[in-house]
Amino acid sequence: MDKTERALFQELKLIAANLVNDEEHLYETARKTKDLKLREELFKIAHGTRLLRTSVMRRMLFGESDVELSDVKKRTHLGEIWCSVKHKLSVSIHYIESIEKLVAEGKFDEANELLEEWESHEMLLDALMGVIRGEIHGDGGGDSEDAQRG
Repeated sequence: MDKTERALFQELKLIAANLVNDEEHLYETARKTKDLKLREELFKIAHGTRLLRTSVMRRMLFGESDVELSDVKKRTHLGEIWCSVKHKLSVSIHYIESIEKLVAEGKFDEANELLEEWESHEMLLDALMGVIRGEIHGDGGGDSEDAQRG
């Protein structure tokens, strides 16, 4: 990956991570409200957000947004790996938010410790995304039909 491709990849990671976080917030808000009409609207918005996040993740991992995940049969356990990437993206946003809270409280040593943990997490996330992109070969086994999970 050249410098420009890497920069775009990093931006797409943040977009996808924020969209995962947005999905969480929308469903959490829907859970808390008793207003069924509002809940229905939040469900629709969350679903649209999920579709957008899936498109961004496809672009980030495969270079285009309309890749059919069920067609990517060369990877084993693709659906579980895809889902793990999604969860790791969410964790990244929570690291950022936690670091910001520590900085706001003047707890710079703790913020630095958390930043180092986040950097380790990002290395694991990049490795996992390499697996799903086929840049790192796994040991095989399993079925990729569950790749449609989103």
